[in-house]
Order: sequence, then C-alpha cells, then structure tokens
Amino acid sequence: MVQVLLAEDGRAWVAGTEVAEQGTALDTARAAALLHLTRLAAHQARTVHVEATDPDGKVWRLLVHPSGTIEEATKGVFDTDPEGERPPAAFRERVTAIVTDIEAGREHIAMGAAGQLEADIVAAYGERHPYSWRAVELRAHATFVAGLPGAACELYLKAAQGWAGLHSSAYWGAAQRAYACWHRIGAPDQAVWVGQELIEVLRTGGESAQSALRTVLGRMDALQGGLVS
Repeated sequence: MVQVLLAEDGRAWVAGTEVAEQGTALDTARAAALLHLTRLAAHQARTVHVEATDPDGKVWRLLVHPSGTIEEATKGVFDTDPEGERPPAAFRERVTAIVTDIEAGREHIAMGAAGQLEADIVAAYGERHPYSWRAVELRAHATFVAGLPGAACELYLKAAQGWAGLHSSAYWGAAQRAYACWHRIGAPDQAVWVGQELIEVLRTGGESAQSALRTVLGRMDALQGGLVS
C-alpha cells in the first residue's frame, strides 16, 4: 500500500517523497501525486494500491493501473478474489468468446484472441496482476487444445512462476497443468529443453511437488540417455 499525504499548505508526499512544494494549489498538488503514482505503476508493471489522505483527514483508497487508469478501490474484487478467478467486467465477454471458440473446435482462432486478450489485460493491470496470469493460463489452454503441448507447457510454467511470485496457491494448479502438458510432448529434444524449466518450477513447490519432481527427473534421465545414444 502506497501512502499519499496532502497538506493544507499545498505540499504533497508519495511514499515519503515530496512531489509538490509549499504554496501549491491543492488540485495541482493532487495532480502531481497522481502523476507520480501512474509513473510508479508503469515502472513496476503492476497495479499500485494507494491510500491517500486529504488535508481535512478524509481517506481515499485507490487503484492506479500501469495504463494510467485510476479507480476507487472496492473491497469485493481484491479481498474476495485475490487470484483473479472472475475476469474483470471489461474483458468478461471476450473471455467467454474464447472459451466458446475452444469448445467449438476453433482453437486456432481462440489462440490468437487469447494472445490479444493477455496483451490488453497486461496493458491495463500490469504483467504481475492476477488477471494477467489468468489470461496466460487461458492462452495456454487454447494452445494445448490446438495440439501444441510444448508451447502450452511453457505458458503454464510462466503462469506458475508468476503465481509463485505472488505467493498464491494458484501456483500449484498452473504447475500441475504444466506437468500434464509436458508428458504430452512427443519430441525428445523439446521435452528435455522444457523439462529443465519444469524441474526448476517444481522445486519451488515444496513437499506437495516432490512426487511430480521425482517423476520428471526420472523421465529426463531416460530422455537424455536416448538423445546421447
């Protein structure tokens, strides 16, 4: 949570950094603080949660997105859905359309649409936001259904690493799907290449990932032995 403080004399601070000097008009000081916050969100490529205090003591909770969009925070979305399981309203129809295309056998169309959806969600919320990792997983699913298990595995691994960075339980679901896709890779050289990354991801999973990790290590030995021979 980034703290913003606006003073009666026109000064403003963002996370302890003064962004407006004494004598600045309140609206100008507020604009300077918001500009600083949007640059911070863009630099960090993630949504910044803000608590801003006006000179009269009123407190505002805001969400500042990398795209520059600023909205008032609502408890429902971030407190009850921290893993982004419900798509944001602005993208919900597109998610439904992609799922429909997958189920109707139009998986190649779905792949392209999912890639564009991911790019748009990242632009709006930042690449480390839960919505972005859900978009990566949707693209991975479309890619797997299209018959590309290696590429799908790499996308699920990307999502698993992202969830791990958020210390989210969604890590294990993405890691399991990556593991399942990896077993469907037919080309030994690709399986070895992707398998190295899968091993690293599973090693972050603790005790729950040990069984899968042992299986991957065993298959990797067999695969590498076959490539050498």
